[in-house]
This record gives sequence, C-alpha cells and structure tokens, in this order.
Amino acid sequence: MFDIEEDKAPGPDGFSSGFYKAAWPIVGEEISKAIMDFFTTGKLLKQVNATVLTLIPKVRTPHSFADFRPISCCNVIYKVISKILVCRFREILDLLISPSQNAFVPGRLISDNVLLAQELFSGYNQCRLPPRCALKVDLRKAYDTVEWDFLFATLRLFGFPAVFIRWIEECVTSAHYSVVVNGGVHGFFAGARGLRQGDPMSPYLFVLVMEVLQMILQQFIDQDGQFLYHWRCTELKLFQLSFADDLLLLCKADVQSVNLFRRGLDLFASLSGLHTNPQKSQLIISKAASGLRDSLLETLGFQGHLPVRYLGLPLISARLSIADCQPLLQKIDSRIKGWEGVMLSFAGRVQLIKSVLVSLEVYWAMAFILPKGIINEMIKRLRSFLWKGTSSSGYPKVAWEDVCRPIEEGGQAKDNKGAWGWRKMLTLRHTLLSHIHFRIGDGTSFLLWHDPWHTLGPLISQFPRGPQTTNTQPLDKLSVVIKDGQWIWPLITDFACLEITHILPPITEGHDRISWKSNNGSFNTSTAYDLFRPPGPKVVWSSLLLGPFKIPKNCFILWLAILGRLSTLDKPWLHHTENNCIFCPDGVQETHDHLFFTCSFSRQCLTIIRQQIPFLWPHHQWQRGIQWVIQMAWKACC
Repeated sequence: MFDIEEDKAPGPDGFSSGFYKAAWPIVGEEISKAIMDFFTTGKLLKQVNATVLTLIPKVRTPHSFADFRPISCCNVIYKVISKILVCRFREILDLLISPSQNAFVPGRLISDNVLLAQELFSGYNQCRLPPRCALKVDLRKAYDTVEWDFLFATLRLFGFPAVFIRWIEECVTSAHYSVVVNGGVHGFFAGARGLRQGDPMSPYLFVLVMEVLQMILQQFIDQDGQFLYHWRCTELKLFQLSFADDLLLLCKADVQSVNLFRRGLDLFASLSGLHTNPQKSQLIISKAASGLRDSLLETLGFQGHLPVRYLGLPLISARLSIADCQPLLQKIDSRIKGWEGVMLSFAGRVQLIKSVLVSLEVYWAMAFILPKGIINEMIKRLRSFLWKGTSSSGYPKVAWEDVCRPIEEGGQAKDNKGAWGWRKMLTLRHTLLSHIHFRIGDGTSFLLWHDPWHTLGPLISQFPRGPQTTNTQPLDKLSVVIKDGQWIWPLITDFACLEITHILPPITEGHDRISWKSNNGSFNTSTAYDLFRPPGPKVVWSSLLLGPFKIPKNCFILWLAILGRLSTLDKPWLHHTENNCIFCPDGVQETHDHLFFTCSFSRQCLTIIRQQIPFLWPHHQWQRGIQWVIQMAWKACC
C-alpha cells in the first residue's frame, strides 16, 4: 500500500492510495482483512477487481480507435494484491527469463539492448562484411490479445505452484471493465483475453509469455541444424533481442533462416494470440546481401531500410549524423509546444527541463556520442524555454553554464550527473582506468602484458620486449606467473624488466575481480561524473534554496536576486533608455539596493511587513543582507 504513489489515478471506487495512507489508522485493519481473505479463499469480488478503461491518444489528432491506447485504472485494494503477487515471483524472473529479454527483470537495463543492437548494426552499409539481416517485429495490440489459456499453461510450464497460478487466474479472469467516454463512465462487462495495462502484474506476466517465443525459436534452431547466426553472434548463440514486446530477430541473410523465424512467429501467434503486424514490422538487410533482398522480402512480406528505430533510438550503420538526431530535436519541440497556454513560473520550467527534456537527451546519450551541433541546438531550445517559455519575448538573465551548476555551486541543477554509455566510456578509457582497481586472484582473467593490473600500467607499453626476456607469450594470462597464491616469475635476463618484480600487488583468494574505486566497489555515474567534472567552489547561500519546505517559485526568484539578475531597469538586456526608478521623483537609478532598501515605496512596503512580522533588516546592501540572513539561519538551526 505505502509503495503506491499517491498521485496515481484511482480506480472506479475513486479512492487513491493517498486516501488509504491518510486513513490507515481507521481503515487499515479492514483493508488487511480483505486482502488476507483473497489469499485464504482465492476469490475476488468483481467490485474490487473493477477497472476503468481510459483511452490515451497515441497521436496528436487521433482518427480511429487504433490511435488510442487503453489504460486500465484499477482499484487500490486490487493493486495491493497484485503487487504482493509480483513481489513473490519478480525475484526469480532472472532464473526463468533468457538473457536476451531485458524488460522488467531486476538487474537488467534497456541500455544493454540498445548498445548491443547498435554494435550489431555497425557496418550494415558495407559490402565487404558478411551478409546479414534483422527482423524488427511489431506485435499487434500486444498486451490486449494474450490468450488466457496460454498464459496459465505458461505458468504451469515454468513450474509455478498450483495455488499461486489460481491466485493469478482469479486476478486476471475476474476483471470487469467500464469505459470512460467524454468524461462519463459507461458499461460494466467482463473480459475474455488480454492483460491490463495498469495492472502491476501485467508486465511480468507478459515477459513470461514472450519467453515462450524464445523457447520455440530455440527449439526450431536446434531441430533444423542449418540455421545461420548473425555475424558476431555465433559464439553467443544470440538470435533475439527483446524488451517486452519490442522484438529484434537476428540471422545471416539466408532464406532458410528467415523462414525459420516466420514459422516460429506463426506458431507462437496461433498459441498465444500475439500476431505480427506486417505494416509496422520491418526487415533490414545489409548491403552485402542486397542480391537476396527480393527473396527475403517475399518470405516475410516485410519492408524496411536503415535507419530504423529501435526502443526509440535510430539503429544506424555508420557515424551518427545531425540528420539522424532530428527526431530528438523534434521530440523536444513537441514537448515544449504541448505546454503552450500553460502559465508556468521559472521554477516550473526548470522542473520540466530537468525531469522531461533533459531525460530525452540522457536516453540518447547512453547509446551515442551526440554531435556538437545537436548539443548546441538542444541547449538553445532549453535556454529559450527557461527564459521565454513558449512565447517569443524574454532575455537570458543568467548564463546557461551557471544555470547548469549544482545548487551548492550557485546553479539550478539539483542533480547534474549525466548518463554514461559504453561508447562514451571507450573514448575516455584512459581516464577511467585510473579509477579501476584490479584485484588479483587466480590470474585467469587478466592478461599478463596488456591489462593494467600493475602500478606501472599495461606492462607491454613500458617493456615492449618483456615477453621475450621472460620467456612468455604476449597474450599469456597472469596465471602463468602465479602458483599456490605466490608470484613465480621466471628468470628475467633484461635488467630494465627487473622493475616489474620490485613492486607487485598482493594476491587474494578466489578469482580475479575488477572493482570501481567507490565505497561499495560498484560503478556509478555520480563518481564517474565527478571524475571528469571536479566539483567547483560552493556558495555560502545555497542552504537558502535547499530543503523540503522551500517553495520552488520563491527560491528561483531569490536565486536571481542573490546573483543580481532581477530585471531592474539598470540591466542592459532590457534596452531601456530610461533606467530611473518610477517610484522616486529624484531621478535615482533603479538597482537592487535601491529597489529593496532606499526606494521610498519599498520602505513603506517594508514598514507594513514589519508590523505583521517582527523582522529587522539591518543592512542597506543586498549582498551584506544575504550574509546576515545566512548567519541568522545557522544560529536558528543550532
């Protein structure tokens, strides 16, 4: 119950999780009894499992029902039951689901699929590489068409207990639906198939269903004996990349191999109800296999060409170009345009930039090194949205580099840790190696001459003739000089190579291990970011902007005031010919200090405020006043 976010849409009963949390001392015991009754009897009231179907448009101007996505709003009590079941079998998914499926399995990331797909598609535009092809399969209405009998048979196949299957069966089959149309709720009918998008259990059940396709294709490949793997996939026996219903099938450009995929998809469709959508599915063929294009397309009836989008990113065969990144800029423009007519404060825009717009860039950056021109275009759009909103008026008050600094350093970025992809790490490998610790065990994982296990770095770079002088091979493992946990270096005839044995790292028990120089030894983006962008000097007033009870809108205005960037008339970006204070007849220039302290109108306002709040501002300069406020805040905390 308390893991469900309070802002999630309620079900037909209208009660959100926030209500149950607030009223838990009153209703908690009854809710607990109702949930325990389900696990005791295995029965669920249809009123509890009632669902409201809300149609979410997929496109800006929908014209048919196919342009909508049905989202199920379930009652909170049912969600608690569903989440309990999920907790029971989520932890064992890693044992049941093959490594090629990365959706909803703890410890697996969407970035793994994206990075691997990018590497496999490298060189698709070259004739000199082996012929290969890939099928990007789209399943028609994937969640909504799963046959229940097939789902329960799948659970039995994986060996789930009978009572557990009965619980899931009751949750799935007892659902009743009402549809929201033009703000009104209509109908109350039972379902006959499909999994609800909005049910916490549905994603995990769906990946179990998709695992059957993997098993079918694997069986066909084993029985056929003539299936030809995609280039660089033979050793791994890799023929499929999956993320839920996003399916990518890989093989050599061979009619028999492609036909095997077609037969497997047809069998899976007849069993599960998940049919391929030929209009949205694509067959991508490398340039080396252009002579087989017609026969391959005839086998499947798909079409396709590079670049093709996979998991929201373009799969390209050459260097990423500015044209390839246009969808990213278009998506940012679309999001900004969608906020037209919304009266957003500066703080509201900052939050949208951090949580929505920058997230789009981070997702792309995990797979690509974005071209500098694209980064500049993104910064231009984000800066314009921050200072102008969706209008054409407004001027930047603070340099973008200063806005992007962490709050502790005087900026607005609460967490400025970027995402790092494998390709990005490769370009910075030499810097990263200084932050990696090689722990030597049995020596079977590290190369003696090429891995930087020694304090001198890779030994081959320091001692090019080392293999000859030590009577070893250039690609020998470190284990050739380790025996029973001790170093056993051979006789070294080169005096220069004696330096290797002077300072040798200790040998530990077990296998070799590589760890990141952090508290727990695991890599994290925070320490990597600090490695390439050392923290700057901290500002003393950052505590005024941080804290759970700070109002973001007021904090942003205070931030501008502290930096002296409020739009007083003395600022050059306003282009005013007159910069005198409009409240003072003496022709005094409007500045921060004048506006807040010496202006006659401001004094009257402060007098009224002091009558309501016992507050004394002892200084007549803004910066000195800020220092005084910080000192008073520290005293109040102490």
